[in-house]
Amino acid sequence: MANKTIITSFSNSDGSPATGIASSSIRIRDANSSEVLVDEETLTEIGDGFYRYVFTDYSASINYVMRFDGGPALGAGRYTFAANEHYSFENWEESMSSHTGSVFASGSVTPLSSSGQMINFIQDIEGGRWKIDISTKQMVFYKEDNITVVAVYDLFNSSSVADTNNVFERRRVR
Repeated sequence: MANKTIITSFSNSDGSPATGIASSSIRIRDANSSEVLVDEETLTEIGDGFYRYVFTDYSASINYVMRFDGGPALGAGRYTFAANEHYSFENWEESMSSHTGSVFASGSVTPLSSSGQMINFIQDIEGGRWKIDISTKQMVFYKEDNITVVAVYDLFNSSSVADTNNVFERRRVR
C-alpha cells in the first residue's frame, strides 16, 4: 500500500546553509530493481538550507535510495543521498568486503567487517577525549569513558620527524 511521505534534504555551500536554490532536485530508485521511480523532481525550500519532496507513492516495504542534486553552484556539496529506514536497517551488518579502505578496531590488525562495526568505531573515537602525549609524540583517542583507548597515532612534522609541534601527518600504531 502506497502512502504519502515527506523526504527532506539539507544543502550547504562552503559550510553555510544553502538557500534559494531554484534547481534543487531529487531522484529516487527502487534499491532492489534499480528502477527510477522519481526522476529529477523539484524540491521545495523549507528554510535554513532544508528542502523537501512529497513522495506520494512511498511504500514501507520497498527499499529506496535517494540522490539530491543542489545544482552546480554548490560545487563538492552538490549531491547528497539518503535511504529509507527499511533499507538502511537491513544493510546495517552488510559485509564491508566490497568497500574500499579499511577501518581497524582498537588494538586490532583485522579490519572491521560491517557497517555497524565501523559506525561504532567512529562513535567511540568521537565520544571520548583526544590527548596528545608529548613524551611519546602520539595522539591517543579514548572511548566515552575517557579511560579505554580506542586508537593511537604517531605524530610527525612535515619532515617526517616525530613531533607534536606543527603536526603534518599521523600514522596509526594501534
